[in-house]
Amino acid sequence: MTRLTKQTKQWLKALFIILALVLIAVITLFNPANLVLNQQAKNDAIIAEKMAYHVGVSAYLYGYPIVEMTTQMHNETHQVEDNQQVYAPVNRLYRFGNLVNPETAGNLRAPNSDTLYYQGW
Repeated sequence: MTRLTKQTKQWLKALFIILALVLIAVITLFNPANLVLNQQAKNDAIIAEKMAYHVGVSAYLYGYPIVEMTTQMHNETHQVEDNQQVYAPVNRLYRFGNLVNPETAGNLRAPNSDTLYYQGW
């Protein structure tokens, strides 16, 4: 077994100190926790953007029919145009007095031309 000289021991001690300092610098500069936090922040931003898009699309899909029906109800129960016939106000029924044909259909799209129809909101 070989004995290490005093100079070799000092050299190994200096090398160990340098390696320890390099390891500390690497851990400090390239902190894995910071890398994970940075990636998590990017992922959170992507998820928030996709969630906002999904909420917007869902609101449009579920809200549009309600707005469209409310607009139709208003247009059929209030006089919007000068030549428009208002059939009945809200909470009243209107009975079409004649059979519906293409000339008298107006806003009513009737599947049967031999049936009397009622309209109400």
